[in-house]
Amino acid sequence: MNASKRRLFAEPLFAALEVLLEVARQTETERVVPVPKIAAALNISVSYVEKLARDLGRAGLIKAERGVYGGFRLNKPLEEISVAAVADAVDVGPPNEDVSGSRAQAQNLRGQLAPYNQRVLARITVADVVKTNLDEYKIFEK
Repeated sequence: MNASKRRLFAEPLFAALEVLLEVARQTETERVVPVPKIAAALNISVSYVEKLARDLGRAGLIKAERGVYGGFRLNKPLEEISVAAVADAVDVGPPNEDVSGSRAQAQNLRGQLAPYNQRVLARITVADVVKTNLDEYKIFEK
């Protein structure tokens, strides 16, 4: 498995954002985008794209069209999709309580940062990710 696949599997939010952006890019010229085409463009497995697409679909961010010429399209403009909505769609669930050591410390930090992250991500749309330097949001104080 190459480095980009490992990165995507470790970060479902970033993988879901990439799927959304790829669907948006390809639907500029096509009505819907089939999963294998998304997977090939992003160099990730079809099964992982299917899982992300199901999650994004349940959240109402993309819409599936069935049939021989089926695939996915955006359900709303990128300007109306917050990064927080994408994060909620691919939530990996509550932390595992049966861990210890550094993993437990990392999960504790994740829990403490969650409310802050949600507020920040709710202010950023997927369209902003495409066209904006996130430094403009002044959320990453140096």
